[in-house]
Amino acid sequence: MENKSSGNRFSGTSSPEKIAPPTKKVSNSSLAKSIEIEEKTLLKEKSAPIPARFGAGDLLALLCVAIWSINTPFVKLLLGNVALPPFELAIIRYGSGAVFYTLYVLLREKSLKVSLKHLPLLALAGFIGIGLNQICFVNALSNSTSSEVSLLMAVSPSLAVLFAWVIGQEKMNLNYWISLPLALGGVILIVMTAPGSNVSGNLVGVLYALGMALTFAIYTVLLRPLFAYYSVAKLSAYALVVGVVTMIPYALVQHTNFSFDQFTTISPLMWLVLLFTCLSVIVTNFFWYAAIKILGASRASVYNYLQPFGGVVCAAIFLGEVLIALQILGGALVVLSMILYRSGLSGLIAPLQKFRARKLVVETTEAINSNA
Repeated sequence: MENKSSGNRFSGTSSPEKIAPPTKKVSNSSLAKSIEIEEKTLLKEKSAPIPARFGAGDLLALLCVAIWSINTPFVKLLLGNVALPPFELAIIRYGSGAVFYTLYVLLREKSLKVSLKHLPLLALAGFIGIGLNQICFVNALSNSTSSEVSLLMAVSPSLAVLFAWVIGQEKMNLNYWISLPLALGGVILIVMTAPGSNVSGNLVGVLYALGMALTFAIYTVLLRPLFAYYSVAKLSAYALVVGVVTMIPYALVQHTNFSFDQFTTISPLMWLVLLFTCLSVIVTNFFWYAAIKILGASRASVYNYLQPFGGVVCAAIFLGEVLIALQILGGALVVLSMILYRSGLSGLIAPLQKFRARKLVVETTEAINSNA
């Protein structure tokens, strides 16, 4: 799953209410805690009651997962069938997103102004979360399969939790340390059972894929405190611009033979694929934030667990990739580790208990009806 900032989960169709910065000096952990309380308050005030049945919010979340799942094999298709160098393609895709969000913010908010004290954090987030993330993404797809990249991206939430703990944004609980071996075991299964695994190719791609997961994890954590001050559209605009600027020197060093004549060799089908990947940078932001607004962050995040396997299915459909059972098991372990961290053992057992309770009710009702 490539970067979602772009393909970012913290995205939106409307600007959140601005919250005045704290007037007194507080520690990083206190600031993080106060911002978390403010974000929860905003969500409670602005969100409608979370629906119990499948509805518009669930549909939007599923659309996001579908787009993200399709995007990775589509980029792999572009890398293999378009004459443009890989990083020129990345600059086109994310450059279009940067232009869109910049214009969107100017039209809706009338200003791109941010506080000078927040610029270093914004620049760092864009550099790591867009620039370095896409460098890792392109190299991962060039040296590995689309399926492996999709499965390895599932470890990103675990890395985000770890990084947030390191910088003092979150407190680590026992659930994380219980879930970590599952995540590591899943990654090892994905890597070591890959067909044709070798140090010069596949494992290099795996390392880039893990770098992609890590950079996206850092990106989400770095931006988290800024959501209390700015709309997601404005944060996306800054991050995308910085990310594109980061990629330009790398593209120039890697490829010195760029020519506009290369655009004439792109087939109509590949133009459609390129258009899809450009739009995915934009529309998923709106869909995901709308889903969170309707469902709440916890329920919406459940749909993230479908993405690694959606990516595998799409890679099989569009690229003809074959994934062995042990790699699927590895992906399942990674996803299970994050469910365990968020819900604990009781959260894993609860659905089974509910199923048994419902089954007992049905059996009791049938028994009563048969004796009546």
